[in-house]
Amino acid sequence: MRKWGDAEAQKFAKNPGALNLRAESDNELRAHLQLNGYLVQVLNHEPPADTYTPEQSAILSAAVNHIPEVGFTTRSLTLGARDAGYLDVSLQLFPDGGEMNLITYWLRSRRGMLRQKTKSGELFGMSGAGEIGGLSVEEKVLILILERLKMNEEIIEHWQDALATMSLPFNLAPSISELSALSSDILYLANDHSVDSSWYTKRLSVATVYASADVFMTEDTSPGFSATKEFVERQLSDVNLVTRTLSDAKRYLGIRALFGASQQELSFLLLCTRTAGFNKGSQDRYWGLLYTSFTEGRNNQGGER
Repeated sequence: MRKWGDAEAQKFAKNPGALNLRAESDNELRAHLQLNGYLVQVLNHEPPADTYTPEQSAILSAAVNHIPEVGFTTRSLTLGARDAGYLDVSLQLFPDGGEMNLITYWLRSRRGMLRQKTKSGELFGMSGAGEIGGLSVEEKVLILILERLKMNEEIIEHWQDALATMSLPFNLAPSISELSALSSDILYLANDHSVDSSWYTKRLSVATVYASADVFMTEDTSPGFSATKEFVERQLSDVNLVTRTLSDAKRYLGIRALFGASQQELSFLLLCTRTAGFNKGSQDRYWGLLYTSFTEGRNNQGGER
């Protein structure tokens, strides 16, 4: 696919109003969407590799221990650097301050823990033959989502601030990439073997439920976060019944024409951002990036496994 940019962008910059459904090409339509904030450069670029230098890994790994007390802050990184035997000046290894690096490290390390717990049989148990048995894919998805949310309990008082950091425009790409990877992991660990279009629709469903519950949990004051558990159960049981439509028909038709997407798939995206309480501008960026992430994942046939 040819990258779209200067020529198309200049054309649409002259008229940044309502979505032009008569765009002469998909490239022009993409340029218009970019100018309106729905899709950004992540559409044409792979997300950053999941790699850190040994020094960064040592600091981040140690800093995680300080998150419950001081949050996803440079203070945690400073304390982590000291624990790992580095001077405070070593924080220069994180040019952007390191807060988003610490959040991303938390997300990736918790995904690793989820995979390990599943592999060990801790979550689902094992049959006599050493195989996971007795649970449906849906039941496993519920267990996996709840287990991942449970990992946030120790840092929940800081998680709302972390979500705010993740929703900043320049942090959306890695944030959505992590949500995409988590939903892929959950379906894979739940032993879902879908290979047709239902695979990425399920992936959208899992991401929608998780993202909604992630935000819901930050406001949950019930004992043992029981309200969050009930919320997840309710969302999973209702997710296939979601038939919401986009309020802006032109936007809906334009995106659908561009991606060949179904109303159900787009509804999942909008529901996710509405439930998360994002403002209008953040919604546009979020679900545009989210759809890009998931359609790319579909093309990769299974994402990170």
